[in-house]
Amino acid sequence: MIFGKPLFTNHGYFNLGTPKNPDNPFYKLNKKFNPLGGNFVDYGLGAVLKQRKIPGYEEQMGKFKVPSLRNVAKTAPYMHNGVFADLKSVIKFYNTRDVPEAGWGPPEVNMNVFSEINYGNLGLTETEIDALVAFLGTFSDGYKNDTSINP
Repeated sequence: MIFGKPLFTNHGYFNLGTPKNPDNPFYKLNKKFNPLGGNFVDYGLGAVLKQRKIPGYEEQMGKFKVPSLRNVAKTAPYMHNGVFADLKSVIKFYNTRDVPEAGWGPPEVNMNVFSEINYGNLGLTETEIDALVAFLGTFSDGYKNDTSINP
């Protein structure tokens, strides 16, 4: 909890098998900032641990911190790389990640992908997906995602 409000997170790190975002502006940065261009792979926590020479970093490759669900309906785009523009796409991904005909791209990092509790093949109906999106909207507390600069 922060300031008396629940965060709705387990504070863990997971690799959910999120596909690469071909529209990620980082890929188009000057080679000085991103020498790999479109070939860059974000290894998340594992990359940080590797850089710091912490043993066991391999098991953390591709994992990212689970964010708070508080105000989740107001914080698009979603996932570490912004690959999903809306919550419905996120829920559809959770629902069908492991269903070949769903058409998701391969995971950006193909190691350590979370595969417990039938995640990725939940069998949710379109109505259930819409209900989950509406439910997540109830976690909003008045936050405004205003990124404009006020003089």
